[in-house]
Amino acid sequence: MTPSRIQRSARPAGLALLSLLCAAFLLPVLLAGCGGGDADGDSVILTVGDREVTAAYYELKLGKLAREELPVDENGETVDTATMAGKKAFLDVITNKELMAAKAVDLGYGSSESVMGINNAVREVEGGKLMHLDLIETPTAKVTEQDVLDYYEMSRQERRLMFMICDMEQDALAARERILAGDPWKEVADEFNTGSKGPAGDYSFVVHYGQTSDDFEEAVFGLEVGEVSQPVKTIYGFWILRVEAVRDIDVPELTDDYRTRIESTIRGRRINLARQKFVAESRERHEYKMDEESLRIIYDGLPVDELYLDPETKDPVDQSLLEPLKIDRKDLNRFFMSCRLDLDKEPESWTIGDYKNLFDDMNTFQRPKKNTNLGGVRNKIETDMVDRRLLVSEARERGYLDDPRVIAQGRQRSEQAMITRLHDEVVKIEEFVTPEQLSAFWDEHREEYKVSETRSGRIIYCADQSVAAEAAAAARSGSSWKELLASYGQNKQNIANEGVVEPLPAHATGQVRDAFFSLAAVGDVSDPVALDSGFAVVRLDEITPERMKELSEVREGVAERIRRQRKDAALNELLDEWRQEFPVVVNEKNLAKVRSWEELTAAE
Repeated sequence: MTPSRIQRSARPAGLALLSLLCAAFLLPVLLAGCGGGDADGDSVILTVGDREVTAAYYELKLGKLAREELPVDENGETVDTATMAGKKAFLDVITNKELMAAKAVDLGYGSSESVMGINNAVREVEGGKLMHLDLIETPTAKVTEQDVLDYYEMSRQERRLMFMICDMEQDALAARERILAGDPWKEVADEFNTGSKGPAGDYSFVVHYGQTSDDFEEAVFGLEVGEVSQPVKTIYGFWILRVEAVRDIDVPELTDDYRTRIESTIRGRRINLARQKFVAESRERHEYKMDEESLRIIYDGLPVDELYLDPETKDPVDQSLLEPLKIDRKDLNRFFMSCRLDLDKEPESWTIGDYKNLFDDMNTFQRPKKNTNLGGVRNKIETDMVDRRLLVSEARERGYLDDPRVIAQGRQRSEQAMITRLHDEVVKIEEFVTPEQLSAFWDEHREEYKVSETRSGRIIYCADQSVAAEAAAAARSGSSWKELLASYGQNKQNIANEGVVEPLPAHATGQVRDAFFSLAAVGDVSDPVALDSGFAVVRLDEITPERMKELSEVREGVAERIRRQRKDAALNELLDEWRQEFPVVVNEKNLAKVRSWEELTAAE
């Protein structure tokens, strides 16, 4: 069969053409390849100008659609993508996207600063994800039976610790030296501790294995009884710890469900520790440095009791109302931190003044808060200003930003941005909709704006049919619904909501909907209703009858719908022009071999 020119196919009614393209193509590119059925995944099924579409690309996009997103024929029926006509219908969607992308490139949109910025941003994000998958997730994924048993045995262990928390590492080291020299723990902790005391009002607390953060737990359970730790860095500060005693505790039996949870915990723990090790090694390799005294100056200058949300409006506190970072003028040029983000260049360096400028421009969610303590402030600054950029540097240095899968993702998102811009700037229509045009459209489509009948009332969920029958009888005898819930109800959330059921439209589905619509009048109580689990009784409290909306209620929505239709018509005219400019050729032999939507979704 010879290649042929593609024909325009039908599309879902009421769905703007650009929306259809977005539904089909604003999807993530899979990191794993996707080949065709009998077709070679690299086989070309379509060319648009000098652009090629392969069987793998076709199947990837088709397989990600929901059924309601599939093209429809002239009768509004979903096409069968196992047939050649159905394959061409979806291929036509791809063709439209390729035509728009080709025209956008031709107009120079691809070299615009905004599109290039999107491409770079996507590559940085997706390159980082791929690096994380390769270097952290995959190597830590395997959990053996012995790993599970070892974790289970460790979970029997409880440790009583002495502790103190210091804002600065040098303070923690000084406190440790004092302890090793024989000074009493309380005396040293009273001098150096900047955190809260333990539950008993002293500097002790108990830790169970598996119940603290992974890095903290690793430090705690790596100590012998009586051993004093090196400073352990957490978001709360630097901890000095000493194990006072170890004892065994009772734990649940190692069932299959518990075993599965342990495997998941081990896997997550390893990922967290591997990620932290990776970041620490990256900081060292990129010569990251922070001056702790400068951090203290910044911390002391943070606004006190700054909120995220306005207490009255519950909206984020407006940036204009936020207080600036209070820094003495003499400290503005003091070194704060530096990092060689590009190993081929000099380190980037920030003074306290540089950080103040950044801080003063931040919104309330971007700012570190003083109430998170100095350790939390340090963690947020390092994460936001250093670690995120370091991960991009690592991905670039290791070649992940140039991985074909990552490049494809960046190109796809860039093309989507170009298509959107093309649609906004090139596809021009008359925006004004006259009253006559509104009326004509309304006369033709008013039935589509019909509001269904709705019903609402109360429901009580019961354990079995006999309890439900008692509840129904009590309801008919005049008991309040609150009393019924207290006496017969099984669902705590339902009790808290006093059994209220929000309005259910006639077109809804389900056993509860059917129960409400089986009742004849307001006030009626149903017989026990069989549910998938248990039984229920409902009372009908309100019926809102079906009605037709007036044009005045939906005028702007109708006008916007008319504009979308105009936009679609204008775009289709341009697509016809672009088909002449960028010749479209289909290889039907290769297209015939691609899998249908049903085959692709079944395979997933």
